[in-house]
Amino acid sequence: MLLDSVPGTAASAACAALEEAGAQYELVQVERHNRAVLAGSTQVHPHRRVPTLRDGTVLLDESAAIILWLGDRFPDSPLLPPCASSARADTYRWLTYLTNTVHTAYLRWDTIAGSHIAPDTAAGIREVAAEDLSLAFEYIEGELAEREYLVPDRFTGADLLLHMLVSPNWSMDLTPAPLSRPALAAHHARIDRRPAVARMKQIH
Repeated sequence: MLLDSVPGTAASAACAALEEAGAQYELVQVERHNRAVLAGSTQVHPHRRVPTLRDGTVLLDESAAIILWLGDRFPDSPLLPPCASSARADTYRWLTYLTNTVHTAYLRWDTIAGSHIAPDTAAGIREVAAEDLSLAFEYIEGELAEREYLVPDRFTGADLLLHMLVSPNWSMDLTPAPLSRPALAAHHARIDRRPAVARMKQIH
């Protein structure tokens, strides 16, 4: 397996998932401002983004898709609960929510600042995105207030994606910071202590 990655990007969750799965893989570091040379995998992502995973004839982009694939590829890993279980369905829901609601709000909040949109318009878009992120993190905070993981009673790949999205290099100057919420901070610290995440941080 090969994982194309840029340090500090969404590739960190995919890298942690590979470590959780115990997969044999090679990490291909791509320069942040030279993504046109994505190690021959530019055909995978139409916007030349990372992560991209190559597993034999399978070519995948998008962090949630990679986590789902690895959960199926390595069924003994903790990434996905058993097929057709309610916990599996809940994992699907969280991965989709984190991708469609949280990650997309980050894209509006962060990338709009460097765009060619008029400053007043950009400021308005950024303000709405920050409100959306605050609402999302408030919801997740409530869900984590009485349990350790997103899916009750078990760690899953969804926890890796949340760990990435609340990390300081993602939230930057977002106010309030996600980790100012006690349940989110406790969850982040809990995932930080996982050996697979520690290994990811050493190489990513």
